Amino acid sequence: MSGRIGALVLGAGTATAADIVVTHWRSELGPLVGVLGLAMVAQFGHQLLRGRRRAQVVDSLSDIALLLVGTTAFAALIELRHQVDGRR
Repeated sequence: MSGRIGALVLGAGTATAADIVVTHWRSELGPLVGVLGLAMVAQFGHQLLRGRRRAQVVDSLSDIALLLVGTTAFAALIELRHQVDGRR
C-alpha cells in the first residue's frame, strides 16, 4: 500500500482522539462522529500531500478509510458497553 506511513499516523491519531473523546464525554456517541469526520478530512489532505506519486488513489483511500472507521468503531464498542452495563 502506498502512503502507509501517513496511514499509520492517521490511524494512530484517530485512535488517540477517539479514546480521548470516550474518556471525557461519557454516555455520548455524537463526538465520535466528529472525530471520524475530521479523520476523513485529514485523509484527503494526506492524499493531496503525497505529490506526484498518487498512483492508485481509490485503493489507498478505501484502505485508509477502513482503518479509520475500524479504530473509531473500537472506541464506540467500549462506549456502548459502558452505556448498557454501566459500572458493572
